[in-house]
Amino acid sequence: MSNYYEALHFVLKILGIKVGTGAYICQPDYIDTDNITIGSHAFINHDLYIYTRNYPGTGITIGDHVFLGPKVKLLCVGHNIGTAEQRAGIHKEAPIIIEDGSWIGLNATIMPGVTIAKGCVIGANATVTKSTTPNGVYVGTPAKRIRDLD
Repeated sequence: MSNYYEALHFVLKILGIKVGTGAYICQPDYIDTDNITIGSHAFINHDLYIYTRNYPGTGITIGDHVFLGPKVKLLCVGHNIGTAEQRAGIHKEAPIIIEDGSWIGLNATIMPGVTIAKGCVIGANATVTKSTTPNGVYVGTPAKRIRDLD
């Protein structure tokens, strides 16, 4: 591991972010919380965007052997649909969990309260609005299961 990545891991740990053994993390784009756990041997590609606003009940859990592609967005805060006067209604917040062995593709967006189940693949540019079930391929906006995996 180069000095840059060692320094990044050191800074993340100082900030209170839990980083597992052998995890490889490229330079993130934006992270606004310390309530993050990254599992062992996870790979986080560049430009990860995490938005929680540090609301209670938000946080990110990334399991062991999870791969996140470039420009993945993990959004723990959103809004309910409001009235005609203001469609961005009251905000809602919830944690995001990405279970062991999953792979999140380039520019995918994971919305509040979603759990990506163990062994799932989320296709590039997908928007995941509901939790997945294990060992499936999900694509599209909103993401839909298109294939079972062994």
